[in-house]
Amino acid sequence: MTNPGINQPGTSNTIAVHVVLRKRRSRWYLYDIKGPRNISGEALMAKIHAIYVEETGTICSFHGKGLGIRRPVINIGTLSASISDANVLSHPHEVTITSSTRSRELTAGFYRPRLLRTCRPFVTAPANYEHVLVGSPWRKAIVVDFEMNGSFVVVMFGITLIMTIGVGVALGVATKRAELGIAASAGLFAMVSVIEVLLFWLDK
Repeated sequence: MTNPGINQPGTSNTIAVHVVLRKRRSRWYLYDIKGPRNISGEALMAKIHAIYVEETGTICSFHGKGLGIRRPVINIGTLSASISDANVLSHPHEVTITSSTRSRELTAGFYRPRLLRTCRPFVTAPANYEHVLVGSPWRKAIVVDFEMNGSFVVVMFGITLIMTIGVGVALGVATKRAELGIAASAGLFAMVSVIEVLLFWLDK
């Protein structure tokens, strides 16, 4: 996919928006998403969600807050000055993000795009996201980042705890040795916890 060029107000019915997707090992890749000039926030976020699913292979619920140990969040980020002429680059292209700020509105819209239905047109008043347009002097982009999914971690911790206690109790009853059951529970819990941490690290 190639960049459609700088968006000059009033010269075209089509616009392109800078979108950056974080992939493994904290690498950032720039995409330019095309749409009509009056595209709504709902339609644009649906396009971003589709790219996220296609590129990461991760299914993210439109109604929840993520289905894995990481959950996507949306930031407004600043592209490095070294790629200020980004309109000549092929896409996706690895880039550097110098700073970013969380957008609660866009994060909520990522999971439930209909919340942005009234943001029409998205890039001009009243939404005023014009700074993420391709060719904008602000070099801003909509950034799909990740954070730890606290709900998922709590659920996994609870399941692990219940499972290991159950194994320990069963072993203690079977052998009639409470200390053996306690030791087995502690050992199994430690082993499963290490595996979970390792899986999280590999998924970064």
